[in-house]
Amino acid sequence: GLAAARRGTGSRGVPHRLNAEEHRLYELAKARGYAVLKGSGHRRERKGSPLLNVLRQRADALDECLVWCQQGVLTDHCCVDFSPRRLGRREEMP
Repeated sequence: GLAAARRGTGSRGVPHRLNAEEHRLYELAKARGYAVLKGSGHRRERKGSPLLNVLRQRADALDECLVWCQQGVLTDHCCVDFSPRRLGRREEMP
């Protein structure tokens, strides 16, 4: 993207890449400790899932596992990403 017009604008605490609905889901996920997504969370106009990317960055910064549920039409899937914990050995897993 383009650089900011002035230095010092913006906040590192705000996930800027999320739209209003994704920001609402982000705040809910912070409060609950897990995220709930409709489908895979992917957007047509952007590559990947911005909400999951921001949540993964947050989990990485806090050294926590990332937990989310994907709500589908017929089935729901619950996922746990241990990679933000950077566990070296199997014995270290919770």
